Amino acid sequence: MKLIKLFSREYSVQYTEASLRSLGYEAKEHLPALLLSQCYLPEYPNETCYGDPGEWNHLIESLGHEYSTKEKLTLFMERFHHYGKAYITTALRLGSIELKKVTTAQIIGYYQEYQNALIVYSTYLWMGYLLNNIYTDQAKKLFDTKSIVHRDAVEAVLLSPRKRTGILELQTTLSQIDTPALSPKQIEDILKNFGWIPCLDIQNNPWTNKDVQSFFRSFKKPTEGMPLEIAMKEVNLSPAEQEWFALVRELVYVKDMRDEYRRRGICAILPLFDEIAARCAVTRAHIAYFTSDEIVEALKDNQMLSTNEAEVRQTGFWIHWENTAIVATTNTATIKEFQQSFIRAETITNVLKGTPACTGTATGRVVIVRGVADLVKVQDGDVMVAVTTHPDFVPAMHHAAAIVTDEGGLTSHAAIVSRELKIPCIVGAKNATQSLHDGDRVEVDANQGIINRIN
Repeated sequence: MKLIKLFSREYSVQYTEASLRSLGYEAKEHLPALLLSQCYLPEYPNETCYGDPGEWNHLIESLGHEYSTKEKLTLFMERFHHYGKAYITTALRLGSIELKKVTTAQIIGYYQEYQNALIVYSTYLWMGYLLNNIYTDQAKKLFDTKSIVHRDAVEAVLLSPRKRTGILELQTTLSQIDTPALSPKQIEDILKNFGWIPCLDIQNNPWTNKDVQSFFRSFKKPTEGMPLEIAMKEVNLSPAEQEWFALVRELVYVKDMRDEYRRRGICAILPLFDEIAARCAVTRAHIAYFTSDEIVEALKDNQMLSTNEAEVRQTGFWIHWENTAIVATTNTATIKEFQQSFIRAETITNVLKGTPACTGTATGRVVIVRGVADLVKVQDGDVMVAVTTHPDFVPAMHHAAAIVTDEGGLTSHAAIVSRELKIPCIVGAKNATQSLHDGDRVEVDANQGIINRIN
């Protein structure tokens, strides 16, 4: 069995474990099929998710069949929001307890309660991601059958979220501010409503006053899009197609809400992880790199966790199912042997192509962005070449002349933000971050979806 690469993210042990568990044995009452072959391998600074292609395709096909009707899809979205809100409610309640006054046994109970809520929600997070891809592919095929004059503008509307949330909602808020600087009250309101945005994982911290001011300084007002009614008229959608696209736009909203529920929940639970870290004599940034079993055992035995082990894992780890247990290792020989035996090698090509997400052309210097730490390299006029993008990338995206991503489709974060900023963008270029290098000069032809090197 050879495993294929599914995606790459800047995740810790704690979050990759949640990913494995949310498609594993604990998810069987929610999913029509499981992905027990899933594992993560190091691709510094990211962890790359792999899975058996047969099992992965079976999961996608099963979900597509299970949620092929309007009624079933509506039921999924209701459940998604239910579990997302339940996850946040749990995190807020547990994070607000006076944790220093409770016993270690209670801390373990709170931690396990939080993990249970996270796993169930993460199962629906996965489902939202996969269903969004399924329905977006169907929408693209429908567009291909139509004669559309302003296809970019139409796609930007019909494949946009039904409601703005997260970083998109914040951009709307900032667009209404005409002053050159934020007032203390405005900063306070932004922190109250959007301070959770950087909380991708438990080692991340909420925004500070300084972060908000920095974001505002880099902010550029997004352009106004085509009205929905005009977009539907240009595509000449039938009443049934209009109803179907309303569902698609609701799914795109779900895709955006996946990230908001997750980040808000992580932000709320940070006090619990701070207390667990203190009792294990490490920092929260360290505790993120231990499995649930390791954390619970350390708490039960009143033992310190290894700072050195956490720091080694921060540079990369292999996490996988071993029978019914989840195991993380940093042994390089073991990891290399597994990769050679079970990982399908990727083909690196000089021909770089992807899906046009926002048309246009641009020429510039390549800046490779594999993680958040690389964002400071992006200057005005650069071509940002990233594995993927998420809200933390937005300030750097404002500087880019063009954006290219290895992953993603027409409703990905990179696609939606680039269309708002009118920045040429190509998504799904597969191995652009490996084929290109910092300093390369390229022409991005986002009309054709091609990236050309310039000698």
